[in-house]
Amino acid sequence: MSHYKPYPAYRDGGVEWLGDTPEHWVLGKVKNRYGLQLGKMLQPRQEDTLDVEVPYLRAYNVGWETVQTDDIATMWANPKELAQYEALPGDLLVCEGGEAGRAAILPTVPAVEGPLIIQNALHRVRARGGARERFLLYLLQIATTSGWLDVLCNKATIAHFTGDKLANLSVAYPPIAEMDGILNFLDAETAKIDALVEKKTLFIDLLKQKRQTVITQAVTKGLDPSVGMRDFGVDWIGEIPEHWGVTRLGHLTKVSTGGTPDRQKEEYWNGGIPWVKTGEISYSLITSTEENISQLGLLNSAAFVAPAGTVLMAMYGQGVTRGRVAILGIAAAFNQACAAIQCSSKLTNEFLFYYLMAAYSHLRSLGNEASQTNLSIEIIKEIRVPLPSLAEQEAICRQLEASLSNLDCLAGKVGDSLALLNERRTALITAAVTGQIDLREDIA
Repeated sequence: MSHYKPYPAYRDGGVEWLGDTPEHWVLGKVKNRYGLQLGKMLQPRQEDTLDVEVPYLRAYNVGWETVQTDDIATMWANPKELAQYEALPGDLLVCEGGEAGRAAILPTVPAVEGPLIIQNALHRVRARGGARERFLLYLLQIATTSGWLDVLCNKATIAHFTGDKLANLSVAYPPIAEMDGILNFLDAETAKIDALVEKKTLFIDLLKQKRQTVITQAVTKGLDPSVGMRDFGVDWIGEIPEHWGVTRLGHLTKVSTGGTPDRQKEEYWNGGIPWVKTGEISYSLITSTEENISQLGLLNSAAFVAPAGTVLMAMYGQGVTRGRVAILGIAAAFNQACAAIQCSSKLTNEFLFYYLMAAYSHLRSLGNEASQTNLSIEIIKEIRVPLPSLAEQEAICRQLEASLSNLDCLAGKVGDSLALLNERRTALITAAVTGQIDLREDIA
């Protein structure tokens, strides 16, 4: 921001989160220049009324600067309520709960026929008296990233950005022509940053795909492209080197599940035994855990301590968790949603770990993706595994470590540059809408 000049004169407006503001900007509350309307509560259809079923937006539909309209529910409303709660293109929609303060401007919604209203998890905000919805949107972004909304909404309990809190949020307003110039400047500059962010995000996605391809190629085809191949009998693998063996996982491993000590007994928890949950299983070496259990907890539950090197698989869990694997870098216990896979002398932990990483989509299909059926010990034991010699398993793992290290290093550098771009975006918005930089010459 060093090449932008500050305004010639500032004043202390007494608003902590804004700091000093340009002397000619007007301090006021959101309610002074914006009309606010909280959405309608869900209610059953009222008898003997003119209720009609109409689409409505929830907090779920509103992301930062985006409104998702592919999944819109419906509710009953009467004509008076349609007028009161209708959302129109250009309205600013602000989340009352969840990520309190998250906001976006409603674009034209061609897929929705007739009126569109909002539920009471959203505020509808319309500018009046010399203001712009986009200016408040940018202010809400920096109020959130600065942590100010967490304080205002008391995030230590359940955060709610009530109508009163939004209405009384202190804002510094530049003259309308200056406000429009600031908005045009920010729209142009953030569009440039967003385009770079999109390219870098796409590149990181490509690196992730490359990573998966490298792993799959190594654990199913080996390192020597000249060897003869034969069919493995599993569609996602195709052919494997003809000299490799084939087995079922249960033949070469011991598969066990863990347990959870009684949460009501404090003496079972916060001891010295690491305890793993499925959410901590994410293609990595586990060297620490979010929770620990005590020796009493271990003795009075189905939990047991697995040695370092054990492969853990999430048998069920939310979203993408089911089917993920990790390796214990420490001795640890784990819950009943995890399967511990301990290998015999013919199969190395590292090779199995990489193989199960490659098999992720296949594992989820075994658990029935459509119905979210859990994996089980029986299903895991039936997983077919290609079996190179121990020497070849070790060579494959060493090659993968080197290749993945290079890919991860590149992904890390791109991720760092992505973080810097996002920091610059936030800093630029903050400086512009709080008057830390004078853009009047740039936007003249």
